[in-house]
Amino acid sequence: MSLIRWLHLSDFHVGKDDYGQLRLFKYLLDHIRARVGEGLGPDLVFITGDIANKGLEAQYKEFYDSFFWPLLDCLPPETHERIFIVPGNHDVGRMQARAVQTYDVLLRVPEFLDPTDEGRFERSTVLPRFRAYVDNDPTTSDEHWIVSVGGTLHRTIDFDGKKLGVLGLNTAWLSCGDQDRHQLSVGKGLLEDGLERLKDCDIKIVLGHHPLDWLLDTELAPVRALLGRHNAVYLHGHMHKGCSRFEEGAGYPFLAIQSGACFQAREAEVWVNGFLWCELNLETNELQVEPLQWARDQQCWTLDGSAFPERFRQGDRWVLPLPAPAPVKPAPPVLIRHDAKSLQLPAGWIQVDAEHLAKQTNALSYEQALSYFDGRPPQWQESLSSQIPRREIVRKLVNKLNEARSQAGVHVTLLTGAAGEGKSTALLQIISDLVASDADWRILWHEDSNTPLPAEFLMQLPSTGAWLIASDDAELIARRVYDVTQVLYGAARQNIQFLLCCRDTDWKAENADRLPWDDYATFVREPLHGLTHKDAEDVVTAWAAFGQKGLKTLSNVSREEAVRQLEKAAEPERKSSHEGTFFGAVLQVRWGEGLKEHIRNLLVNLGKRPISGGKTLRHAFAYIAALHAEHKPILSKAVLAGVLGCSESKLKRMVLGPLGEEAAIATTGKLIFTRHHEIARAAMEILSEEFYLGKEEIFIDLMRTARKIFIEGTFVPNIAEWNYLSSYFFDKDEQELGISLAKTVLEVEPDNSYFIVKLAQLYRKAEQPEKSVEVFRSVRYQVTSNQRPFYFEWGTAEGTEGYFANSVWLDGLSLSDQAARQPPDNERAKLSLNGLAIAFEELYNLYNARVFIEACGAVAQLGLTFREDPLRFSFQRRWDKATAAGLTAVQPHAALERILEGIATAWEQRDSDLSDWIPSGNTLSFHGLARLLNIQEE
Repeated sequence: MSLIRWLHLSDFHVGKDDYGQLRLFKYLLDHIRARVGEGLGPDLVFITGDIANKGLEAQYKEFYDSFFWPLLDCLPPETHERIFIVPGNHDVGRMQARAVQTYDVLLRVPEFLDPTDEGRFERSTVLPRFRAYVDNDPTTSDEHWIVSVGGTLHRTIDFDGKKLGVLGLNTAWLSCGDQDRHQLSVGKGLLEDGLERLKDCDIKIVLGHHPLDWLLDTELAPVRALLGRHNAVYLHGHMHKGCSRFEEGAGYPFLAIQSGACFQAREAEVWVNGFLWCELNLETNELQVEPLQWARDQQCWTLDGSAFPERFRQGDRWVLPLPAPAPVKPAPPVLIRHDAKSLQLPAGWIQVDAEHLAKQTNALSYEQALSYFDGRPPQWQESLSSQIPRREIVRKLVNKLNEARSQAGVHVTLLTGAAGEGKSTALLQIISDLVASDADWRILWHEDSNTPLPAEFLMQLPSTGAWLIASDDAELIARRVYDVTQVLYGAARQNIQFLLCCRDTDWKAENADRLPWDDYATFVREPLHGLTHKDAEDVVTAWAAFGQKGLKTLSNVSREEAVRQLEKAAEPERKSSHEGTFFGAVLQVRWGEGLKEHIRNLLVNLGKRPISGGKTLRHAFAYIAALHAEHKPILSKAVLAGVLGCSESKLKRMVLGPLGEEAAIATTGKLIFTRHHEIARAAMEILSEEFYLGKEEIFIDLMRTARKIFIEGTFVPNIAEWNYLSSYFFDKDEQELGISLAKTVLEVEPDNSYFIVKLAQLYRKAEQPEKSVEVFRSVRYQVTSNQRPFYFEWGTAEGTEGYFANSVWLDGLSLSDQAARQPPDNERAKLSLNGLAIAFEELYNLYNARVFIEACGAVAQLGLTFREDPLRFSFQRRWDKATAAGLTAVQPHAALERILEGIATAWEQRDSDLSDWIPSGNTLSFHGLARLLNIQEE
């Protein structure tokens, strides 16, 4: 046993091409049989993820029936217990737990990937995404490692006195879509705990699906350090080609081996299918790797000669030395120097210098200046124009940025404020003034918000001169800026600063305020809120230069009075923190009562400008205004493009550009809204009264589009807020609109149990229980997610309509083992037990049957074990009724038996037959509930 041989398979993508995959399965199984027949069978088999193509039950069944079970028939018996499987991103059921946004979850819930009970509880929100993977995995008995506290697979195997440890990781915990790179996490705590369990092993094999550089940048260094300290061999897939890398963490080496994809395309296509044979020599401490690929012309598996570095090749094998325990000093970072003028700028970024600004110096026309005063977003021309006043914060930040040049370290300056505060104008003016100064600034400007921060490019910037990286879409690149500050800090770079700008709410929504900026940079936050007296004087002076059209309603008052009115209107305490005090004051004092007429004329003109499908710019503005009028800034470009029936490129050219020029809208990164809430509110009144564009029609269009493009795979920011718009309107006494939106989203996804429950709840709250019951009884297939809340709400609806036996049956089902694999939690147990107690009490009132009052008392007895809970009064009331009927407390296991008997009796006299896919009431079990309540079986 001085040699340990393993087979490394990855990326099957079952479901992608049924026939093509079955053929590749046959070729692969034939090859493995031949190897085993030659006495070269594997001692272990590693499968590193992407078994399925979409994480569906049927795809796993196909994999195990067509490949896995035939594979066992090929292998030696001792290998059967040494097959290890970890999931990949294609094993994530993305149609499950769709309301859970996993990116940045570690900022919101730091304990999410801890190896603790709390961590497991937090991870329960994403476990439905792995249900099909877990339920069909035959390599794990008892509790599956995915749902365990430790969250990792770990085994120790003895080979000829040497201990080999296998640690399986789930690199897809946070996998959400096509933007996974730099967003994933294995959970440093989970990895550390797993490696600790294998600390006595001589060799440690760590399995994951993704390459390490797909992890969060903030996690990459500590993960590499852990793998390095344990001299691990990291096996993975995902990139669909074989390769190896000697990596380093905290000065310690480790080896990463990447397998090709077992199936990524038919043999007639350009993609090549492959896998790895590996042989570990325990005496020489070397790993021999044999990468194979399918050769279409020869119809056999052949050596992949380009998979690994030629320097390690020995004949038809590549021999790689295992990582040695001696520490290796890390190489210093290599900085590539370039002359500033020869830099090839990344897409979406431009260099702002005197030459660039010289092209923008044309004087503002009369109309351009007035439209800017009316709210048109600023351009470079405004930043250079003497007609546009500079507020005090511009001078303040120019001085601070110049001072920071002489200070050590990386500096990040954030300019924040509400929408309409004048942040963008101030930002452009700051940059223009820096360029015009003698400080020799070199400024990179984020011109296209759809492009990322070029982290690698920044490290190539010359180490001479002062570089300023500036963006008006700070929230979109905040995470990457933070990551870059760590790299710059480690490289001791002193000449790169960041100037960022965005709304307060957007910064917080991205959890950027929770990043520990001060660990690696000097972080300065400058809020812009309200007007100083000098600001107000300068603004009024600028308006006055354009006479009556500049001052509008202020043209008949003195300059001093105009300044006083503007200052008063802009007092911060008078305005919502979500709306800019500056632009709100402008609307109030310049337009006054004329604002509504201005918006009416705007809507008339917008109605004359077609977009597509019979829609005009007026429709586009209506969609934007509708959400902003409700203080719901959640409209993304993707949703607006979808509801207007145009592409995002056409949206920018034909909708956002023209509306911006009309001073009607603003955009901030992903979202679109009107220039101010007052504009949105007035627009909605006019649209309804004069243009017959109803609120219900607008919101139904928006809701339908948001859900439709989301389930098609488009990223929709704030999808949770979209999902709960129906509840929002229902709770603000617009019940009809709320119910209409709930019906709309259910029409888009008729099998979504969350939306079934939501519509039924709204009908019940609207005192229409018969419609609530109808919603549930029309469901034709067994739900596979949200089961416990689904059955509970159904039971509540049946009880509200007077069908108490049905209510008992369904409330009991919501607590049972048959409802879901995961046991009920405390909150679910309390709610469902309370529903059971109420229904049992009503049945007792109707039939005076002792079995029902016994069950009612038993439920109340168990319910009272929950301390300090709002439902305690309800349980106490039912317990008092039970004791009045002569009942006394029984042992907890006996109470549970009484509940079972009551449910079975209610089942026998149920009010009507419901769906035939629901388990019968006399077959339910409650082992999960018993464990939760610590009830010991007799």
